[in-house]
Amino acid sequence: ISQNANVTLTGKGDINYTATAGDIDMLADTRTSTQTGDIRYTAGKNIHSETLNTQAGDIALTAGENILAGKDITTALGNINLVATAGSIETEADAPISATEGNITLTAATNISQNANVTLTGKGDINYTANTGDIAQNANTAADQGNVNYTATAGNIDMLADTRTSTQTGDITYTAGTNIAISHLNTADSKKIVLAANQGNISVVENTLYDSHIETGTLVASAKKGIGSFL
Repeated sequence: ISQNANVTLTGKGDINYTATAGDIDMLADTRTSTQTGDIRYTAGKNIHSETLNTQAGDIALTAGENILAGKDITTALGNINLVATAGSIETEADAPISATEGNITLTAATNISQNANVTLTGKGDINYTANTGDIAQNANTAADQGNVNYTATAGNIDMLADTRTSTQTGDITYTAGTNIAISHLNTADSKKIVLAANQGNISVVENTLYDSHIETGTLVASAKKGIGSFL
């Protein structure tokens, strides 16, 4: 499916695109939006999305191979769920993901490359899972009333220098099959940060925007090979 123009639903209703054995490709700067309803893109192979927006509903992208988010994905009241069942997920630098109330979930068979901010301003959790590859966090992640979880089951989690993960009322958990490299993590004093590098090291990357790498009430860190000085 080649979406070369905007799709807008001004009332109640869902928008669904399905390419059972192929790709879904949105032309640059096109937009899909609905006032009250869900947006679903399902492809047997790859999905390239541009602007997706609903005021009250879920947004779901499910690709048999890879997902490339080229522009913003936003919902006011609903969940955002990106799944690459046999491939990777990449968000470009001008493709922030945001929700007011609901969960934000990215799940990839291989790698996740986050190049734009992910923000949840109300209740809900933010979850990233890369089953066999690495997670590259190259932008900020912020939750207001929920937890933030990064999991690279068999790979590394690498934060770019000066990136930040924060939550106001929840916990932060980073779990990697090998190594974790931290820039800046922040929770409230009553909450905790958990870091687990199951077969590798926990280290820090230099940053210029923050005085410390970890700000939290309770820190739990475990690594098979070593833990750097990051307080």
